[in-house]
Amino acid sequence: MNKSTEIREIATVNYLSKKLNCAEAVSRAVLEAGDCAPQVVDAVVASACGFGAGIGGAGCVCGALAGGVMAISVLANGDKQTIREQSRQLHAGFVEKHKVTCCRALGRGLAYGTPERKQYCAELVRDVAELAVKMTLDLR
Repeated sequence: MNKSTEIREIATVNYLSKKLNCAEAVSRAVLEAGDCAPQVVDAVVASACGFGAGIGGAGCVCGALAGGVMAISVLANGDKQTIREQSRQLHAGFVEKHKVTCCRALGRGLAYGTPERKQYCAELVRDVAELAVKMTLDLR
């Protein structure tokens, strides 16, 4: 199993089994893959909490995408150009596959809290974690 496949599966387990929201699950998996110090991972995951369900349940930007951007930002160690470019690439890859970034639009017809919605969002978590880790492997 290659690194990006491994991380996408870890992110999925984080989301489905460890009671982390989409943003928390992605940021934890990608940051741990980047060998971040545990206290950094914990701080970022704590700050990712509000992005679940489209920013506090508002249905705006996909929390998985937000968590990926957070992880990229930490792993780039303050290199704003890298952060900006990789965040743009992550966004573009997400839009290419899913067409939109709005949580509400992505999950249209699937009520929050249902098993169907959870499984659908798990796919988004997998996709973002894989894209983000592919980009950040070069940074470490």
